[in-house]
Amino acid sequence: MSVRRTRREPDHAPLTFVDATHIRVGRRRLLYFGGCDYLGLAWHPDVRASMRKALTTGPTQTGASRTTTGEHRIYFEVEQALARFFQFPAAALVSCGYLAPLAALQALRPWVGSVVLNSESHACVRDAAAASGLPLLRMTDSHPDSLVRCLKRLPQGSRPVLLTDGTFGIRGGMAPVDAYLRHLPRRGWMVVDDAHGAGVVGPGGRGIVARYGIQDPRVAVTMSLAKAVGVSGGAVLGTGEVIQSLRKAGPYVGSTAMPLAIPSGILAALRVIRREPGRIRRAQALQRRLFERLPEHPAVRGCPETPVTAVNPSSPTEAEAVRRALLDAGILPTWIRYPGGAADGFFRFAVSAEHMESEVDLLAGALSTALEVWPKGGGLTGRASS
Repeated sequence: MSVRRTRREPDHAPLTFVDATHIRVGRRRLLYFGGCDYLGLAWHPDVRASMRKALTTGPTQTGASRTTTGEHRIYFEVEQALARFFQFPAAALVSCGYLAPLAALQALRPWVGSVVLNSESHACVRDAAAASGLPLLRMTDSHPDSLVRCLKRLPQGSRPVLLTDGTFGIRGGMAPVDAYLRHLPRRGWMVVDDAHGAGVVGPGGRGIVARYGIQDPRVAVTMSLAKAVGVSGGAVLGTGEVIQSLRKAGPYVGSTAMPLAIPSGILAALRVIRREPGRIRRAQALQRRLFERLPEHPAVRGCPETPVTAVNPSSPTEAEAVRRALLDAGILPTWIRYPGGAADGFFRFAVSAEHMESEVDLLAGALSTALEVWPKGGGLTGRASS
C-alpha cells in the first residue's frame, strides 16, 4: 500500500524548512508535524548562536577519541549538565543516540549474564541486544506479563538486563517501566531508551523514569540529543560506577569525539530549557489537546503524555483520504515507512512547543474528517495510551 504521489507533491520530496512549524514543498507552504524537534529548540537563536561561536573560536573537532588525545572540557560540562537536569548521578556522551543503548549494554557486561528484549522497541535497542553476544530472550509485546514469562525461562540466580523503549517514538505511548522494575530480580538491571521522552515527558521534561518516580541504581537511561534537545549526539545516564565502566567500552573508547559545535549547542539548549520551563509545559499541553480532539478509532495510536501520534490506514483508499484531508487543510502528510511501524507505511505526527493551539486543532480536524469516512473496523492497530 502506498499513498498516491504526484509530481507536485511527492511523498519524500526535499523539504525547504521555513521555520519550526512550516515547510515548503514546491510552491506550497505547509504546516509541518514531522520530525522530532519537540521543544522547537533546533530553531532557537541562542542554540544556533552557541554553535556558530564554537565554529569560529576553535577547531571543528578534536580529531580523536576522548580516551586518547581528543578530550575537551566542554564534554564534561555537558555531561554534568545532563546529569543535573535528569537527576542522575552521572552521564556520558556518545556520538549519536543510536549508539547509546549499545554503549550502555557494554558498560553493564561485568554485572549481567543475559538480555531480555522488549521487541516493540526501536531498532537501536534491538541491534544493541543482538550485538551483545549474551543469551537473548524476546518479549512478545510490551505487557509486563510478557517480561514475567521471559524471566521464568531463566535459571535461578540469573542476572538479566531488560532493554526497552521508555517512550515510543513511532506509535506514541509509554512502556510500563515501573511494572517492569517490580518484576526484575534483585540482581537484574534495566536499560530504558528514552530518546522520545527525554526533555518532554514527565515532570519538568525529565523523561519516563521521572514520570514513574523511579530512583533505582539498577536503571540506566539512554537518549538522543537530536530530539527534544534539538541538536545531535546521544547520552547514557546511570550511576558513577556504570558510567566509569562505559568509558572503557568499545563504543566510547573507539569513537572520535563529537564536533565541538554540538556540545556547545546542547549546553545552550539546556540553558534555554531551564530558563523557559513553560516550553515543556506547552508541548505537553498541546499533545493533550491533540489527543482529546481526535476520535477514538482503531487506526489512531497515541498517548496524551507523549509527543507522537500515529495513524495506520489499512487500505490505499483510507491512506488517500487522510492525505487529501491534510493537504486540503494546508498540512504536510507525514507518511513514512520506518522499522517498528506498519510495514506498508503510516502517518506520523509530532507536536512541538512551537505549534499554536489553532494549528493543533486544524490537524485534529483534518484527521477527524478523514477518519469519519473509514469503516470502524479499519486500521491496523488500536488507539494506545501506554
